[in-house]
Amino acid sequence: MSLDFSIETPFVTLVTPTYNQGRTIRQTIESVLSQSYPHFEYWVIDGASTDDTLQILSDYRSDPRLHVISEPDRGQSDALEKGLKRSHGLLWNWINSDDYLLPDALLSLHETYQRFPEARIFSGITEEFEEGQPEKLNPIRLQLRSDPSHSIAVGVFCQPSTFWKTETVRALGGIHPALHYVMDWHLWVRYLCEYGHEGIALIPQALARFRKHPQSKSISQGSGFHAEAATIYRALLERARAPETFYSELPSAFSKESIFPSALTFRCFSAKSFLKAYADKKIRIFHKRGDHRAALHWLWISLRKAGGLTLWRLKILIRSLWRKLFS
Repeated sequence: MSLDFSIETPFVTLVTPTYNQGRTIRQTIESVLSQSYPHFEYWVIDGASTDDTLQILSDYRSDPRLHVISEPDRGQSDALEKGLKRSHGLLWNWINSDDYLLPDALLSLHETYQRFPEARIFSGITEEFEEGQPEKLNPIRLQLRSDPSHSIAVGVFCQPSTFWKTETVRALGGIHPALHYVMDWHLWVRYLCEYGHEGIALIPQALARFRKHPQSKSISQGSGFHAEAATIYRALLERARAPETFYSELPSAFSKESIFPSALTFRCFSAKSFLKAYADKKIRIFHKRGDHRAALHWLWISLRKAGGLTLWRLKILIRSLWRKLFS
């Protein structure tokens, strides 16, 4: 295979981690191999599937762009690290075996790269859909707020449509091996802590579709996502020297030393801004749930420890008190 490393036509690496996803992986593979942009390689890292995944992969063995590794692994993050170590591309991303790229996704990436070659991240739109209802699409974009610490607190990352400079992923420490659910958001958190909102190029087109189905981890193992995200929030709160009241219901499975690489400088992480954003996030969650007692509790914390009274907090305070008194 002839690899094109030129700046004008950046070589792209795509990785698909998979295990027993024979039901959907063909659509994923076809969506990659049918891209109109030719300068890419594609790694499928299979965890020794026992279904028909390997048979499906064998149907594409003549395509020189596709490379397959099939062996036992320690989960999705381990598979992604295997793919990252073998990547030749200037740009890098992964597409899970129940999701797929849209036509001309890599061409849109290429066109954006031409305009912003100095960027480190190139992020388009992901169209989320329920299995069986492909016509009902929910567009998801990269969430950027007023400053990096507020963007961290949102807790959302648009992974399928966000491509990275490969060197940036490696400089941030790669994919954390102990994380099995929020490894993508964790990478985004590290980026925001180190680079802030610098070097982000937004792509106005949809690049991928994310399938929601009963067997997907985001639905069948939702508690795992919450637990891992909570450990990352705890590490950030520890770094921000948050008061003890901020740690309610947060596990302590990881320390800030183990969840973040020692080389990370946190030069774009503001403790004050993060505490304010985190308190507002908790207020918003409980207010939306109708748990006005908890919302008022976090309002009190925010007034004392995280930035004082704002117009938004005042509105929530009035609404919560009203509903608490008259519900």
